[in-house]
Amino acid sequence: MTPTTPHAPAIRAALVAILTLALALCAWFTASGARAAQAEWGLSILPEACAQGERVLLSEIAKPFGDLPGAHWRKLGATPLWAAPRREGRAEALPKAELAARLREHLGDLARLCVLPSGGMTVRRGGGLVTREDMENRIRQALAPTLATMDGRAEIADLDLPRRLFIDTPFSKLEIQPTAPLKAGRNSLRLVAKAADGQAVGQTTAQVFVNVWRVVACASRPVNSGETVGPEQLLFKTKNVAHLPGEPWDGHGGPWRVKRPVGTEQPLYRHNLEPVPVVGRGELVTLTYTGRHVRLSVQVEALQDGGVGEAINVRNRQSGRTLTAFVVGAGAVQVQ
Repeated sequence: MTPTTPHAPAIRAALVAILTLALALCAWFTASGARAAQAEWGLSILPEACAQGERVLLSEIAKPFGDLPGAHWRKLGATPLWAAPRREGRAEALPKAELAARLREHLGDLARLCVLPSGGMTVRRGGGLVTREDMENRIRQALAPTLATMDGRAEIADLDLPRRLFIDTPFSKLEIQPTAPLKAGRNSLRLVAKAADGQAVGQTTAQVFVNVWRVVACASRPVNSGETVGPEQLLFKTKNVAHLPGEPWDGHGGPWRVKRPVGTEQPLYRHNLEPVPVVGRGELVTLTYTGRHVRLSVQVEALQDGGVGEAINVRNRQSGRTLTAFVVGAGAVQVQ
């Protein structure tokens, strides 16, 4: 029989208490360390990536964030994951749930540090990749000089871009080529990725909507069809010409008259203006004919409105004959 002492139960109880406390402290420190590790750094999983070998590497599909030393990331990033698509140029789409499962399989507990894209991931074998963010940055940079020279305050309001551009080889530069001169409203762009030798290795299209704020002439009161517009009928307001159905008038030049009525505070458009004629329809004007040895003048009726240099039809009121003459000034036309 093993001898006992009066203090043995108390000693055992103390040892159990100490062991329990030690285990609790160990668990607390372990959990705290894990929380700290998660708070200090993590991995952002990319929505699109290119794998250059037979297996996908962690560095090809993830970007680190937080306090992760570069040497550690270079070692961690070399971790091989699942098999890449077998053929060059072939892409594989991974829904978010499947992507998470593959990361857990190959990374274990490290998978908890990964932030996954909501739409999953697409992995392509070989080639290069232009991301949507890269395309947007390059478009804004390329268009900035043109926007600065436009009439008014121009700004990019919206970009309609593809999610990504996969290319067969790594590219050297991305050229932004507007399909027409940049204007207010919607514009089409061609994005061409070029290698170092200038050869195009991939291309796609994009849409950009440009707002242009400009001071334009508006009607200060209702203006009727055929009415001449001058300073007394105008007020000036800042409008986004991208949403106007025509080129607005800046208030200069003239005299002009409107072809169709214009409401109060509505912009006046160039296509709705025409020069005020110096000869009006129904007006009696002097017709002059100048020959080599003779000069004749006769009163005729203008059958059309006309500005200087324009050809209009006139009628000889005595003979009733109609002929074409050129307006040379107020109340005067001429035939040769």
